[in-house]
Amino acid sequence: MTIKDRELRIQAQQIKELRRELERQTTPQMEGLLKYGEQWSRGFTPKYMFWSPNVPKGKKTAQLRQIRRTLKSDIEIVINSEYERRVGELREKARRDASDSGEPFYRALQILEHMLD
Repeated sequence: MTIKDRELRIQAQQIKELRRELERQTTPQMEGLLKYGEQWSRGFTPKYMFWSPNVPKGKKTAQLRQIRRTLKSDIEIVINSEYERRVGELREKARRDASDSGEPFYRALQILEHMLD
């Protein structure tokens, strides 16, 4: 085995270890977010969502479903084409609506959509 082969094998092992650590950390982080939501949402029912524009299909999407089952929570997963569709809906609404909702992201969409006119 060459030195380069050994280095590649070591790097591959390090990547595997990083992935395992990320998976171990993800569930506790999500649990913390759920507790935070419960703490600050007294008087109404919180709705938890995970939004991401690009999640590789397969192992990553399966991990998201597993996290949802592990947490026993109704986390809505909005990824890939559904993310694109929903942001498109928000952009269309922002194009028609000029009132300030107090939401910074939505306000930025409104500004951008009106700049395009």
